[in-house]
Amino acid sequence: MRRTRSGRPALGFGIRFLRKHVFSTRIRPRIRPRIAPRITPVLELALALALALGAAGCDIMAGGGTEVGNPESMVALADDASTAAYLKDAHAGSLLPEAAYAGVKDDAAWEGHPPPMASPEAGAGDYLSSPDTRGIASGAAPRLRADSPLLYAETDAGVTAVMATPAEAMALAGTIAAPGTVEAVYSHENTLAVIYTPTDGAGAARDEILVTGTLPAGTPYWIPANARTGVLLADVSDPYHPRLIQRVEADGVCAAWRADGARLTLVTQFLPALPDLRFAYDPSAESPAGVAAANRPRMHDLSADDLLPHYRAYNAAGALASAGRLVTADNLFRPGAAAGGSIATLWRVDLDRPEAAIIRAGMAADIHAIHLTADGAYLAACRWRAESAAGFVTDVFRWRFDANGLAPAGAASLAGRLLDRGAMGGDAQRLFLATVADGKAADAAPAPVFIWRLAALNDALAAASQISVAGGGFQTESARFDGDLGYLIRADGPPRLIDLADTPRTAGVLPLYGQTLFARPIAGDRLLTLSRSPEQGDFILTLLDIADPDAPEKIDAIRVGPSEDQAGLILRPADLTYDAATRLLALPAAHYRLADDTRAPFAETVRIYEMDPTAGIRAVGALSPPAPAAEGANSSPARAIFMDGVAYAAGQDGIHAAHVADGLTPAGSIHFPRASTQPLYP
Repeated sequence: MRRTRSGRPALGFGIRFLRKHVFSTRIRPRIRPRIAPRITPVLELALALALALGAAGCDIMAGGGTEVGNPESMVALADDASTAAYLKDAHAGSLLPEAAYAGVKDDAAWEGHPPPMASPEAGAGDYLSSPDTRGIASGAAPRLRADSPLLYAETDAGVTAVMATPAEAMALAGTIAAPGTVEAVYSHENTLAVIYTPTDGAGAARDEILVTGTLPAGTPYWIPANARTGVLLADVSDPYHPRLIQRVEADGVCAAWRADGARLTLVTQFLPALPDLRFAYDPSAESPAGVAAANRPRMHDLSADDLLPHYRAYNAAGALASAGRLVTADNLFRPGAAAGGSIATLWRVDLDRPEAAIIRAGMAADIHAIHLTADGAYLAACRWRAESAAGFVTDVFRWRFDANGLAPAGAASLAGRLLDRGAMGGDAQRLFLATVADGKAADAAPAPVFIWRLAALNDALAAASQISVAGGGFQTESARFDGDLGYLIRADGPPRLIDLADTPRTAGVLPLYGQTLFARPIAGDRLLTLSRSPEQGDFILTLLDIADPDAPEKIDAIRVGPSEDQAGLILRPADLTYDAATRLLALPAAHYRLADDTRAPFAETVRIYEMDPTAGIRAVGALSPPAPAAEGANSSPARAIFMDGVAYAAGQDGIHAAHVADGLTPAGSIHFPRASTQPLYP
């Protein structure tokens, strides 16, 4: 499911630490799709927003004012000249009026641009990811992978394979050095996939990012210019002697990834190095066309090569096998109506044939949110449209995977801007998302939120149903969707459930107090949440019964707070691990110690809990990875995983294991020697 941030710590220890320890997840060929370009007419059904905007005292009204249309099916970009012209026009014209810009720029989750995020969720053998978001979220540490008896752990050197069972005799197997920072690890049978950011692939962020943050419309300037992502595939049939199969590096940041058995899917987003462009205008003094016309000449010297992402592929011997554009004229598509110039590239890797070329296709549009399913992807782009009653419009584009590769499969245009970058969820047949009509709402009134249910039919995407949740005196911050339930997170109240089983409808309010940071369904009709008290700052784990979504009930709650010798506590629910078979939960935490003589003032632990669907939550204990060897160094973020009744807490420097049934009795330990790394790349 989704990554989240639990907010700034009580003590101001600096944004650099926060980025490393709280916000960071540390976190691109040539089977071409056979797609016949076609253009469908634009369909605009304009209905008034007055009903929704005028219902501040009501909580829900079915069929509130909406705009539904089709931004036209995607068409291929024909050649270099038309491609460059389109991208320049799109970058030049990606504009917001200053008033609308001012109203949404503060929605940034934190200062600075967010790093690329990948938060896989363990469940039914599948891994699911999404970009980082605020509010309700969950996930599992992407850099720790169990494949009994092996455990793959990310380290500064790359990925270390450990023979983890029996825990009392853990032994190093082999280390695969990645030429950069490991973002995620996934294994399928004898193939290991490592997603990484190359050493020199972080890219360059625009100066405006420090002010604007994650602007949720127009060009996604949070993408660092000319950033790169790498995928390394290795044969680990002999874990003591891993062998490189191939490695691909391409332009763009990893925005999302998902693995379903042998299929690994990634979405990377690319923004070229652009000159200084204006992306806001004053409607009272100038026209957007005039600002766009002034932007356009600044990109005169940029060619198609400058504006398109490229790749380099290396073979098993580590030699350069091929290089060129990541997407070309026959597999780069754009909406029929211009919707931005950044490029999202979908990759598909067959781990049963890891030596084969990587299937890929790209889309030129300013994508702000991504939701991956087992058979494809939904991409959402938010833009300003002055003639829209909601001000903002969200375009949704569906892609599907077939025997021929990747193909566009329908689009829809919805009123309002996406509530936040995690407000999409669903499967191959349906998509749920939440938009907010804040573009032209009165300043004092919270804007209404639309909950949409889109139906995916063959190569079409249609709006099947929609409801409007009026302001009602509260501000909706975020929305999440999981199965037949949705969650609306409010700034000054507990989350509200949305019943998605048929037509979306509002259900009950969760009996929680304080700021909700995290929620995850477990054990069928049980929901686990993490909230924070606004007065004491305590963190509370709560287990809820949501069998009746209209009347959710609290089963149990337990305090997760700092101890008496600790000045602060930072929780990372995005790295939470839940094992459904054993009902064990591992919650990573960082403590700030009060002792002045502490070698490492920040100590990393993993708190272990047992979830009983009837009795509630039981605290098992806490487990820490090995402490760093360097004097005065802080511990690296901890991750945990369960295997055969043993909890494994891993960090950059090694693993500590403990038997859960015996109250976390120590089982074994292993340290990672940095000198043992054997590079698999040139």
